[in-house]
Amino acid sequence: MPGDGMRNLLAGCPVMPILTVHDLSTAAPLARALVAGGIHIFEVLMRTTMACNAVAEMRAAVPEAVVGMGTLLTPDDVARAVAAGVHFGVSPGLTAVLADAVVHHGLPFLAASHDGHVGATCGRDGYAWCKRGLLRRVPAPAAEVEAARGAGVGG
Repeated sequence: MPGDGMRNLLAGCPVMPILTVHDLSTAAPLARALVAGGIHIFEVLMRTTMACNAVAEMRAAVPEAVVGMGTLLTPDDVARAVAAGVHFGVSPGLTAVLADAVVHHGLPFLAASHDGHVGATCGRDGYAWCKRGLLRRVPAPAAEVEAARGAGVGG
């Protein structure tokens, strides 16, 4: 099940910072500071041209950190994130094309949802976890999809 990887990654994770890296020289020190402060899992947003390089720098500086990449919208985004060495991906939704790319790459994935439609898609496609906000009004097909506790702080 594609969501099982996220379940394992987020187990015991009280908070997951979401980071936008504007200056590549800050990536490694930022990762070191987070891990030194007890935060071992974080997401880098694909908002800047250096996001993939930032992930690679963070992974090299702190190999024990679990680094993900967010706002993956296309199969190309997924491929670039995987090439950068991410442990997981995050998206504001889930389309069939995006789900196929995630499965193809074997990438643990967290799809956000603020409505039941994406929740139903997650449940139908075997994703056990979706970002919080999902389970308030979920249609029956996604009733077993769990909300990821602690995911999403910052941006």
